[in-house]
Amino acid sequence: RARLTKESEDADLLGKLKARAYTIGDTDLTNLPLTGGSSQELGVRVNNNPLRNADFQTTTIRGDALPGWDVELYREGGLVDRIRVDNDSRYEFDEIELYAGDNNFEVFFYGPQGELRREAFNLPVNDEFLATQNNTYDFSVSFNKAQTYTIAPDESEDANTPHLVARYNKIFGKTLTYAGVRAKQIQGEQKGYLGTGFTHTWDGFVFDGNAAMDQKGSSALEVGARKNIDDWRLSLRAHKSDEEYLTDGGGNNGILGVQGTVNRNFLGPFNSFLSMTAAGQYNELADKTKTTSGSLNMNHQMGNLSIGSTTSVIKTELGSEDSQDPPVQVNDSLTVRYNMGRVLTRAGVNYAVKPETKISDYFSQLTYQPTNRLSTDLQVEHFPETKLTQGRLSAHYKHDNFRLSPYIQMDNQSKMETGVRVSTTLVDQPGTILPLVTGTRVIGRGLVSSFVFLDKNGNSLFDGTDEPLPDVIVESANIRRRELTNEQGYSLLRDLPENYITDIRVDKSTLPDPFMIPGFAGVSVYPRPGQMIELNFPIHMAGEIDGYVYVNDITAGKYAARTAVELIPIDGKTTEVYETFTANDGYYVMDSIPPGHYLLNIKGGDAKRLKAGGMKPVSITIGYDGTTIYGQDLTLEKGRKQVPVSLKPMPKGQKRAPFFALETGKASKSKLSSLLEKMVSKKSNGTAAKLGLAPLTLEGTEGLKILPGKSWEEHFARCQSLNDALIPCEMVLFVPSKDDKPTKTADASQ
Repeated sequence: RARLTKESEDADLLGKLKARAYTIGDTDLTNLPLTGGSSQELGVRVNNNPLRNADFQTTTIRGDALPGWDVELYREGGLVDRIRVDNDSRYEFDEIELYAGDNNFEVFFYGPQGELRREAFNLPVNDEFLATQNNTYDFSVSFNKAQTYTIAPDESEDANTPHLVARYNKIFGKTLTYAGVRAKQIQGEQKGYLGTGFTHTWDGFVFDGNAAMDQKGSSALEVGARKNIDDWRLSLRAHKSDEEYLTDGGGNNGILGVQGTVNRNFLGPFNSFLSMTAAGQYNELADKTKTTSGSLNMNHQMGNLSIGSTTSVIKTELGSEDSQDPPVQVNDSLTVRYNMGRVLTRAGVNYAVKPETKISDYFSQLTYQPTNRLSTDLQVEHFPETKLTQGRLSAHYKHDNFRLSPYIQMDNQSKMETGVRVSTTLVDQPGTILPLVTGTRVIGRGLVSSFVFLDKNGNSLFDGTDEPLPDVIVESANIRRRELTNEQGYSLLRDLPENYITDIRVDKSTLPDPFMIPGFAGVSVYPRPGQMIELNFPIHMAGEIDGYVYVNDITAGKYAARTAVELIPIDGKTTEVYETFTANDGYYVMDSIPPGHYLLNIKGGDAKRLKAGGMKPVSITIGYDGTTIYGQDLTLEKGRKQVPVSLKPMPKGQKRAPFFALETGKASKSKLSSLLEKMVSKKSNGTAAKLGLAPLTLEGTEGLKILPGKSWEEHFARCQSLNDALIPCEMVLFVPSKDDKPTKTADASQ
């Protein structure tokens, strides 16, 4: 298989299409329920969906894996299903139901050489995620049943014919709706389908429905409901279609079906964990054949020991009166897994209970990993009916540049096979001409390439005299991965679980200069299999300020003050106020200050405690060269009040630069204070306008006033004069709220 995928967090791909992702090559097709399968074909897929998984009814969890690997799917710790990857190198878990709220899944992969890896992800269903689908589209154009290369290509008459699927999503109220079309050839006949449906959440329920019709008017309908009740997951679905409604060939389609499932996880004694899933299903085919089935899946986890059992019952009533119904089938499987540190054991048995009690096969596996580079694996399987016993002994060694896996396989019928597999991975790493040759498996895993550089002009772009920074550690905070940057400033984090959000950041302690700081704290990424996320981390030189704080008392003279000092950002780049405390001698120091514009002020509450104030805030500018300001002394006057300065988010709907306002009369006033305020007001003709203050009329700013067109210094002077007149006044700086600011993506691109 081969495919090229490009994705963007913004809808800025393919010009007027405003796409967020497109894939060329072997791509998963657009999903349109009831109109046919959505397997992988050779073609093109384009969408503008901000979510990778946009199925909120039942979803398909699929991916690439090597043939012969066993894949197990778990929900909230309980086993859902297990499959073995065949020669198409794909695994698919179909019709996995999603419930309101979080849907946490884990996928475990077991390789024939004892390899073990795990992936975890969440597929939430709620109003917020449904709302992201408004006005989104998804379409694919492909060649039916075609792949880039396959040993046994499909040679049917429908192979390599055009296949089109398109879908558009729209929100009405809180209900997600969709409409779409599909066109493809089935058994030599060109077929067309129209599909529509909805998903709605209410009081913990998830309701959904789908309807479809072909070009001849035949139709199909499906409805479902799901609910979590006291940790019980309950689901009920029903399906009805016309006998003539066909989607993937064949003439014996299901015309009626009902399915219900019940799932519950239990916490047992000694911190053990039990998961139970029961399912029942009834289906009726076009030839009147009826099938009733049920299954019970139990999985018990006790520390490192896991025991799983699945029992299934199938009853079939043939539609033809001349045919005898087959007997009821009852099958069961039992699997035991135990992990002892570097030793992993698995054993199990599959057997039939009805119509004849017999064991289908036994299997066991022992994996030993003495080091992180070497592992050995022994597998034995026995088939009693044919008296065939097979055994396989293998080893797996991982070098920095390749993987070596010798093996020998034998059975009791004198058949022996031996060989050795040598594999490596080439990674096109940014910043280097030659590809990276690594023995670490990256297929199906996430990759993050990071470029760390000294951003001398602060534009977050590598240009001018900017310098790459080698030997700096970039790390994944959630999944412990750490890598040093090379001479060109690049690092590559490998083996990140796909579909699992993780935070990527620079380890500040490894920067070559203690005054260097990252331009931002980090970025959350969502690794995708077979894709490399590229991040830029600009590094800036931090500033430093020190000095002393004094109180000037006419009677006692000048003395050191113990107080809090604030550095308030006024350029809207951040809402974080930096604060430090003076020592006993009044000395203060602030370091690691990011570049920007600030006001240096004494904290209002501390100034009130000292019964001193009247100090004008000091304007501070920290440049990208790492400005250092020494001896920035601050002096309060005894008996005066200090003007407090606070930050508030910008009023709702306002997209503008930061601005100052005054809040007067906030504190409760004594009778004397009220009298003085009336005197000042009377002297100023009784209106704030005469004092030059105009009321702020924006939403949520009642009672605030501004000096139109005036600087912060003039706002401060007016506020200080009111305080000196015993009329409480504070300065308020309005800055863009976090919700109004774009999420930092570190120039991420795939």
